[in-house]
Amino acid sequence: MQTADRQLRGAVLLVLCLNILYLARAALVPESPFSSPAPPYSEKKEGYRTVEISGDPEIRGVYFVPAGTTVSGLLDLAGASGRPGIGAEERARVLADGDRINIGREEGSGPGRKLGPKLEKMSQSARFVLDLPMDLNSASVRELMQVPGIGEKTAEAISASRGELGGFGEVDDLRLVRGIGEKKLTSFRKYFIVEKE
Repeated sequence: MQTADRQLRGAVLLVLCLNILYLARAALVPESPFSSPAPPYSEKKEGYRTVEISGDPEIRGVYFVPAGTTVSGLLDLAGASGRPGIGAEERARVLADGDRINIGREEGSGPGRKLGPKLEKMSQSARFVLDLPMDLNSASVRELMQVPGIGEKTAEAISASRGELGGFGEVDDLRLVRGIGEKKLTSFRKYFIVEKE
């Protein structure tokens, strides 16, 4: 019995010592790697636009930039301002929520091929994750199913109606989809937009 009692006391003492060491370390090293401030364009603020850079592994990611930021401004911010392949007109374009610049895309083939940025739109899944509305006319059945309240049958019905109509003119056109009434439409509105060409 004495051996088991000593082992128990030793285990308790060991746990106490480890806790004291942990607390002393926390007191001596106040900043943890998880408490460092976020980079300036990694947090969404009111009036900012959510844009993405893809392609180049060193600068790819989602950026939250002030309204009115141009493509050139984003490239400067990301350290990619010297990239060839993007014209002055495109550089002056003001970024909107959900825009994506694909850097490092190949253009052409053979020895004359060049790498250059291309202006695109974020995938509908990325938009959903970033709390941006998805484009109702380009979301796939699988992407539509990410929205709460839309199952496989409803997503397929939306896709079929979109095909019959030649695309939705506005989000309220979802009323034309069998099984979507006013109550469901109200709950879906925040998840969708209809982007005009």
